Amino acid sequence: MSMRCERNLPTSILRAVPTVGAVLLLAHCLAMPLTAQEWPRALDSLLPRVSGGDAAARGRAEGLLRPLLHAPDQGAYHGPLAYRIADAALIVAAPITPPSGMPTTREMQWRRPAVRILLRALAEDSTDAEAAAKLEALTPYPFVWLSPAQELRQLRALGAAGGDMHGSLLKARIGLELEIGSADSAGTLLESPGATVLPRAAWYHLQAEAALLRGDSLAVDSNYYLGARAISTPEEMALYRRDIAWITTADEMAALGLDLGRPVPSDSLFRTFWAKKDLQDGRPSGSRVREQLLRWHEALRQYRWDLEGSAALAMTTGDVAGSDYNEKDETFPLDEAVAEIAYGNRLNPISRVLDDRGRLVMRLGLPLKQAASAGVPGTVGENLAWITPDGPTIVGFSRPAIKLKTNEQIVLMKYGMLARNYPLGDLMSVCNLDARLCALAGLKQNDRDLRTGGHLPTSQGVLAASNSIRVDYTRMREVAEHAEGYRESFPTGLNAVVEAYGIPKIGVLVVVAVPVRDLVPDEKELAASRGFATRVRVVVGDTARGEVLATLDTVRRWRSTAPVGKEAYLSAYLVVPARAGELSVSVVVGDTLHHAGTGQRFSAVPVARFDGKVLELSDPILGREGAGLVWHHDGETIPLNPTNAWRSTEPVTLWYQVDGMVPGHSYQTRYELWNSDGRPKSPKLVITATATTTSSQSNVRRELSVKEVGAGVYRLVIRVKDLATGQESVRVRRIAVRK
Repeated sequence: MSMRCERNLPTSILRAVPTVGAVLLLAHCLAMPLTAQEWPRALDSLLPRVSGGDAAARGRAEGLLRPLLHAPDQGAYHGPLAYRIADAALIVAAPITPPSGMPTTREMQWRRPAVRILLRALAEDSTDAEAAAKLEALTPYPFVWLSPAQELRQLRALGAAGGDMHGSLLKARIGLELEIGSADSAGTLLESPGATVLPRAAWYHLQAEAALLRGDSLAVDSNYYLGARAISTPEEMALYRRDIAWITTADEMAALGLDLGRPVPSDSLFRTFWAKKDLQDGRPSGSRVREQLLRWHEALRQYRWDLEGSAALAMTTGDVAGSDYNEKDETFPLDEAVAEIAYGNRLNPISRVLDDRGRLVMRLGLPLKQAASAGVPGTVGENLAWITPDGPTIVGFSRPAIKLKTNEQIVLMKYGMLARNYPLGDLMSVCNLDARLCALAGLKQNDRDLRTGGHLPTSQGVLAASNSIRVDYTRMREVAEHAEGYRESFPTGLNAVVEAYGIPKIGVLVVVAVPVRDLVPDEKELAASRGFATRVRVVVGDTARGEVLATLDTVRRWRSTAPVGKEAYLSAYLVVPARAGELSVSVVVGDTLHHAGTGQRFSAVPVARFDGKVLELSDPILGREGAGLVWHHDGETIPLNPTNAWRSTEPVTLWYQVDGMVPGHSYQTRYELWNSDGRPKSPKLVITATATTTSSQSNVRRELSVKEVGAGVYRLVIRVKDLATGQESVRVRRIAVRK
């Protein structure tokens, strides 16, 4: 008997067919593709149940979608038809993983064809704003659903077509214009009537980024904090969290009140955060937030992780993140006895916006040096060098790769580079960064020459040398991963000596001594063979409150009519007004050509309040008679000691003030010298004196002999005690005694 499948067979016919035949016929009918009129109605009835968690409905919906998603002519889908199929596939794929996360296997199976349908629809019609909006919803900027250049072309085409652009698409276009396009175009878009669809916090933040590229520092600061004040939703807060997240841990973010579940913070929180960074870096107010926006701009331009929009397609690199880049190139010697993890990537988890180079740029700034290898194309691997507070740091990077069944490795050029625990590439090509690599390259060559036919394993001498270098590179990578800042760096050190003293009701006195042997004569500025110039920057602030109180940036010049010996020091002092408190003082001293410099930060310089209410000492100034530098203050000539060191035969001149004394009371003053090393149980020198005061405030000047203590570094402790009340005030300074 021949049977023909009808869509709506009466039940009477089904009863007439033998049971097994009826089952086969029903299965055959269900497997047939539905017509263009039938499948939308069927999906419409199933998808609400799928969203509700109905497993049976999900299975039936998958059966309907599978032939639609994999049909040979799916490229012809466009407009509402493409949206409907893609939306249905995404509902079946749910829950959708954020682009920063790792998608499930099930999600990848359904999301990829849905995204491809939307991309093809957009390729067919470059004015299809709906398809673009759906793609943007899946991977919102700074993630991309095509390569940045391709996505910008698509968004520009949408803009040229006229009409209102969806807010998320406009934000993405402005971001891409700032990243790789035209800053002027971004500015025009921000000022267009259509920009009113953007959330105010996002609009101000983008204005700050545009102002940065224009070089308008004041506009950067004003727009940035106006945006922070305008934050009203978790989505807007996420934009400002992003700036901070690169340089803080999750726990630190939560402590700041920046976890997304908390109420939206005020702009003062962000001001305090960035001001504290400026104080730590020794930079003028506003420097770090501008630097962070610049780092973001450069990292996006140069060091993106997703180069092709793979995140939109739910691609995963979890299985290749630790692979070596290319075994065929001249690589760093690998020791099979060493655990593989010691060679692989350790900056985890992977960021899907910036690669590991970009992540370190956000923490340390742009690298000072880089070296690609002749044996490794620069697009595949490179070595970058930074200067951190712990010294020079070199990190090797390469792209991930997959190994095929044929044992051939394929480098995944769609992704950015991963940090490694060893230098990348031909050692002779990159040893300009590290001279040890030249020596290792020589060992390898000698080893190769000694071996017959090149089939013997690498010698233990080469492996021992390479393992020693690998340990150091692992340490440097770990330092780079945890360090951060925007401290000014110089090619060479200046070895200047810096001291900072708190002066009541005035501020901070900074004393510097610059060794002539490290200072290049500034002939351009002074046009004299014995002329010298030094740039000095002082940043004073309240770290606890996160406030930069004062900044002084000046050039000090010296002339000498006689030859200056190489062991001589050039000295100067600067007074920076500031309010009372335990203040942070950062000082940077460098030559005007930026060849050499010194930086130092004093975390708690005491500027006494002196309000007459409590007994209080000022910060003692330590000087040396004949040092050639004096400060005129409060009617007195106070000797200074720029080098902060004394020979044992030279007395230390102390000058300080005492406030809040009660006339008629007796006060005991005690001077103690303690070894600064170890945990001494008693001071090496104690001098005491007692006197009755006739005024509430006095200036004290005396000389302290250090003949008896010998060479070393000491803590000088000064105690003043009211013998009538027991009230005491204490100050501490450090001194160095030389032979």
